Amino acid sequence: MGETKPSALAVLDVSYFRNILEALQRTFEEVTLVRRDLLTQEYSMTWYTRQREEGERHLPAPVFPKPRVVSAVTRFGWHYLACPLLDLLLAFVGISRAQTRFNVFIATSCYDAVVGLFLRRVHLVGRVVYWAMDWLSLSRFRADLGLGRLLTFALFQHFDRFCAEHCDATWDATSRIARAREARAAMLHSSIRYVRHKVIHPPVLLCRTIEKAQQTGKPTLVLVGRGVKAGQGIDLALDTLPFLIHMGFDARLMVVSGSRTNLTEQERILDYARRRGVEKQVVITGFVPTSKLRGILQGSTVGLSVFRDPNDVSNFAFPGKVVLYLESGLPVIVSKASALARDIEDSQAGVAIDYQKDDFIRAFLQILNHESQYRLGVAKLVKTRLSGEIVEESLRSLVDAT
Repeated sequence: MGETKPSALAVLDVSYFRNILEALQRTFEEVTLVRRDLLTQEYSMTWYTRQREEGERHLPAPVFPKPRVVSAVTRFGWHYLACPLLDLLLAFVGISRAQTRFNVFIATSCYDAVVGLFLRRVHLVGRVVYWAMDWLSLSRFRADLGLGRLLTFALFQHFDRFCAEHCDATWDATSRIARAREARAAMLHSSIRYVRHKVIHPPVLLCRTIEKAQQTGKPTLVLVGRGVKAGQGIDLALDTLPFLIHMGFDARLMVVSGSRTNLTEQERILDYARRRGVEKQVVITGFVPTSKLRGILQGSTVGLSVFRDPNDVSNFAFPGKVVLYLESGLPVIVSKASALARDIEDSQAGVAIDYQKDDFIRAFLQILNHESQYRLGVAKLVKTRLSGEIVEESLRSLVDAT
């Protein structure tokens, strides 16, 4: 019999959790995954042995109070205390079911990393990995800065620093997260005392081979997001469509807006499209199942991930929206402030732009005229800089150090 691989307990709340799960399954013999869906807040726990699913349990979604009913402080306390407590409960369930001590605990938020540190303290898990997927700054609260938001900011900064210094490994999903943490530490004249620190992007998995990647028929801009907000590319796309049509391109815009886009927002977009004379070229969907979403993406030409605000969270965190595009072999147009902008441009997987109409038009035409080349660039980026092998090697080195 071969040597038994170590076991891992992971708490993930990212949309691309399946990519991470595959890397874990290739590294560990036993994997237990606690999964929190960011849209529905539903919880599930699934355990796997040798890449085979052994069982699954669910918890009902917690009832989050509406803003008009309770104060900001109450909303803050419910969300940031209830979620880690539920994660801790499911972690205990997973440990009880496995009847063994997990060698590695992986968390994608600092609050869940605190859960891992507690489990390590009571000797129920071995090493704890804090895989920081997000960064919280006061600039994210410009439109709604109150006591609850200030408490959220203060606690996040404290727990992020604490976990970075006490976890067995700190992985930042983007280099901007690392720079922001260290800049804050420098401002406080206190350097971070990491145990182990790396910048490790979560893995991206191509849904189809390079050979199947073909140029699409009708040029299609696609934007995927939870709701539709100003300054996230809709206005640039709608301003660009008339120009593309005038040039003879039968271009269209597909907006997959998720479950948070209300009818008022949709009507606002369509009204703007009518005034630009491109209403027939715009399609807005609500929630789309993953299987159908893959088809939409693979039938598109360019994915959009642009933001007017350079401090938008999607420019700091590892962008789940871009992951969806890249998985489907789709070239992307991203903001120059995006944490992945340099990687995308270096691999010719897309174009990075300033939030300006002329830049947007230039980028779209550049990709449209060299679509096959950019699709090959997507495959190159995924296989070199966003490969699951990097994650696996880092996990093995962590386990071997025990």
